[in-house]
Amino acid sequence: MSRTTRTRLRLGLGASAFLPAAGLLPSPAHAEDVTDYSVTVDPTAQGAKIGKTMYGVFFEDINRAADGGLYAELVQNRSFEYTTDDNKSYTPLTAWTVSGTAQVVDDDGLLNARNRDYLSLAAGSSVTNSGYNTGIRVEDGKRYDFSVWARAADGTALTVGLADSGGALATARQVAVKKHGWAPYRATFTATHTLLTDDFSGDAAQWTHTGGGSWAVQDGQYVETSDTAENTMVQAGDTGWHDYDLHVKAVKKSGKEGFLVAFGVKDTGTYYWWNIGGWNNTQTAVEQAVDGGKSTLIAKPGSVETGRAYDIGIKVRGRQVTLYLDGQEWGSFTDDKPAEPFRQVVTEDKKTGDLIVKVVNAQSAAARTTLDLGGAKVAGKARVTTLAAAPGAVNTETSTTVAPVTSTFTGVSDRFTYTFPANSITFLRIRQK
Repeated sequence: MSRTTRTRLRLGLGASAFLPAAGLLPSPAHAEDVTDYSVTVDPTAQGAKIGKTMYGVFFEDINRAADGGLYAELVQNRSFEYTTDDNKSYTPLTAWTVSGTAQVVDDDGLLNARNRDYLSLAAGSSVTNSGYNTGIRVEDGKRYDFSVWARAADGTALTVGLADSGGALATARQVAVKKHGWAPYRATFTATHTLLTDDFSGDAAQWTHTGGGSWAVQDGQYVETSDTAENTMVQAGDTGWHDYDLHVKAVKKSGKEGFLVAFGVKDTGTYYWWNIGGWNNTQTAVEQAVDGGKSTLIAKPGSVETGRAYDIGIKVRGRQVTLYLDGQEWGSFTDDKPAEPFRQVVTEDKKTGDLIVKVVNAQSAAARTTLDLGGAKVAGKARVTTLAAAPGAVNTETSTTVAPVTSTFTGVSDRFTYTFPANSITFLRIRQK
């Protein structure tokens, strides 16, 4: 078993090493001793037992990893071909909800011999498709193409829409189906829908409160009524939302600080928030919380006036976030940094007794690392295998840009320093005496 510690330099204060679970280590005495990371190994620890028959890598169609995943079809069971042969719970109308009269038919009126099933829909009836898993992913402003093969005995108009439980996501389209046999028809939607809105003219049923404080609807406002509450949050919507605009009108009623506007919330410990007028009303910053630990992504001096209404806007496009305060761009950032660019695992080869140190350094800088082998008796040399390349490097039939390189490292002891190259995977095989 092993653990990793990250060291960060602070100008004018020397170096400090931070152990998330084990406390603070003393600062190094000399600059040449400073390392980016430290790996501490317990050579007596036992890992999980792995069965002898477990091996290999495979692809399994779980949670729509194939249809609705690698195959990016948005409509589930689009040809009404689901059967109990695939899943005992399947029917030809799985993923479809019928309003009125509809049935799946296989008769002489079929489209062709390879696509036998079709839906017979009575006049005034409709069907709705649920998509895969949690629904069809729809992004505001994006265009969606619809196509269908249809026929009608006397010709008719087919209305096609895109909607969720909150209402229409795009303007419905009318498709004129002719009376002469099967023919393909197409329509195009542009999604223009507000995912969530609330003027607090009623209750706050769609909002969930976490943390301290007390929230209540008062005169068309959702108010946090405590002056002393910290890290209090209310949230609404879906954690799967992305590529959206968030608009809030906020007023500071009282208290020593401003307000927090959260976005990208996954759970109570993982989210972003814009801390406007924080730090005793002296600074405004965007903070990212991951499993309860916070880091600052962007910060500026700033304060909030009591009783003044502020227009707050947050535009999220993938990992790009732009923030607006009273209609003016306040700042932006791209959160493209890996959650932690340094990962390691240390195992023991049961047959040879060798310690195998495996390290991934997924950053553009080398990582000078202290390895503490926990007092293990080891040889002074290690066999090294390194795979390092630029992030965009790709192997082809004629070029092997990414290839393993083997070498020997001397200077191994129960505690030593090794520098792992940028953008690399490294294996150190260390013989135990």
